[in-house]
Amino acid sequence: MLMKGSYPQYLKTRILSDKGHLSNVSAASSAADLAKAGVQGIVLGHISRDNNREEKAFSEAAGALARIGATPRDIFLGLAYRDSYGSFYRIR
Repeated sequence: MLMKGSYPQYLKTRILSDKGHLSNVSAASSAADLAKAGVQGIVLGHISRDNNREEKAFSEAAGALARIGATPRDIFLGLAYRDSYGSFYRIR
């Protein structure tokens, strides 16, 4: 999505760097690590209106949590957009 998106090339390059933005895969891995450490609620805050979709972020995170045996009863998985306040959703 990023490479086909409207961001200028310099920004795409920064986002793809090691110091760029958090990918869905990295966020999902971190969510699983946090759940293993006992965290009971995670809010995904790496969503971009232009270069990510909440379904993709949720799917990656839910899959990573499922692989470690976590269920929606074990952990709250929410979503927050940078430009929205109070918009949280729970994975069913």
